[in-house]
Amino acid sequence: DATVSFMREVVIAPAIHSPWTIEATNKAPEGAKELIESVFLPCRIDLLTTSLLGAIDFGWQPYELIYKLEEENFITISKFKNLLQDYTDIAVYADTGAFAGLFNRPFFHIDEVLLNERESMNITLEVEGTNFYGRSVSEVLEDVQTNWTDVNTSANRYDKKVAGSHWVLYYPVGRTTYKAVKTNNDVIAKDILNTLEAAGAVGVPDEIQDWIEGDDVDQNTKGKWRVELLSDSNNSAQSFSDRLMYLDALKVRAFGIPERSVIQGKFGTKAEADTHADIGISVIDTKHRKIVKQYNKQGVNELLRLNWGQEAVNTVFIQVAPIVDTRLALIREIYRLVIQNPELALQEVAKLDTEAMSNILGLPSHESKQVDS
Repeated sequence: DATVSFMREVVIAPAIHSPWTIEATNKAPEGAKELIESVFLPCRIDLLTTSLLGAIDFGWQPYELIYKLEEENFITISKFKNLLQDYTDIAVYADTGAFAGLFNRPFFHIDEVLLNERESMNITLEVEGTNFYGRSVSEVLEDVQTNWTDVNTSANRYDKKVAGSHWVLYYPVGRTTYKAVKTNNDVIAKDILNTLEAAGAVGVPDEIQDWIEGDDVDQNTKGKWRVELLSDSNNSAQSFSDRLMYLDALKVRAFGIPERSVIQGKFGTKAEADTHADIGISVIDTKHRKIVKQYNKQGVNELLRLNWGQEAVNTVFIQVAPIVDTRLALIREIYRLVIQNPELALQEVAKLDTEAMSNILGLPSHESKQVDS
């Protein structure tokens, strides 16, 4: 589905453009920060992309952690091997329900392979209790997509059978000499209609006018051959379009994004549209931070534990840079400089529309108060 495909990209793009930094506390062992940087930063885009798509499509994304012993006797992760959900199951401890690893079924092996919690990583966005399979966006979209397909199929059927123009040939009941042969008039009508180039055609016996009501029927034409062009003039096609647009909006909402911010920006104030966009960015930022928190818990802490022991856990972590509107940040900075010392930037200020800048920033003015009152 085109809308779903587009929304998958919408969710990923802002997170990809929001960089990571590796932070360390004063208790971090020497070399720990550099180790985490060398492991996670080079694979940030691929790791984040597979995690987001897996969580969106399936509700969870499993990984096998491939460890490697470096020459300096440091243990690193050489690869985050993303596993196929269809061939993987989640293991939990029976007594606590905590994550215990993954069962994976290789293509060419019958026996399952158990990857314990130190050899695996599982990324989710929505987890209920200890159901680590999470909840996918696809689960929410299932009924919406079914309804959209049904409406679109009905619209196609309508376009083929109703929409467009159709020839209508009225003919008198009886027989007429046609091509030197006495022929039933309905046969003659079908022959004539087959020669007409149009979207469709209808042959109507003349006597059916006795049951047709309305001023459009001319009783004086009864008993004569005549041809009319029948066109669809109602709003049925528009109702299909409106329903499909509504269902497309539901698809966008399933991703947690206000539809106004991406597909319905025709009406309303710009300020309201910006608010919707801010909500969408906040939702994506939240998803990004949830995923990175799991990287820290299941990946970063595991490396710290293997190399420096339990006391090194949580001393180094991945920090997400906030997703910001760079254009808005630039305008704020310029406005701040103008307010602080307008004389130093007098020539530049003369080129700027400070009123437009204040409107973008949402600053109150005397005019807005008069309008409100």
